[in-house]
Amino acid sequence: MNATAKTSEVRLILPALADYLDTVRLVLYGMAVRAGYSYEAIEDLKVAVTEACTYIILQQENAGGEGWLRLDFRLLPEALEVSAQGGPGFRFAPAVEAAEPMSGSEIQDASPERLGLYLMQALVDEVRLTEGEEAGSEAIVLVKRKT
Repeated sequence: MNATAKTSEVRLILPALADYLDTVRLVLYGMAVRAGYSYEAIEDLKVAVTEACTYIILQQENAGGEGWLRLDFRLLPEALEVSAQGGPGFRFAPAVEAAEPMSGSEIQDASPERLGLYLMQALVDEVRLTEGEEAGSEAIVLVKRKT
């Protein structure tokens, strides 16, 4: 059976610290290579997932504590789906609701959160919010389809 004909899933639960972003990128790279993604598609995914994780890390630091970061990687027959979630009550909606299409100088003057969301939307095929596993929390789901 072809390795991409079935669904494969990996879950990471890590401290919400930048020190662990290399681990996230290594898992993502391994799954994307296994699925046959191009180098360019893998790099796009790495940037988008890193932006989602960085948003979680910064928001949890700003909330006054060290939280956790949960990532679910799902290798589907036609796509790689990555879900990123922070600790209890963590929400992406404020950043998503504040984001509007940007152009020219707006990109240069954008806040890190707004720029990160812009990058995620530009680099993957689908960005959506889902209910997180913890009560009142949200996860952001990034989907990159095979081309």
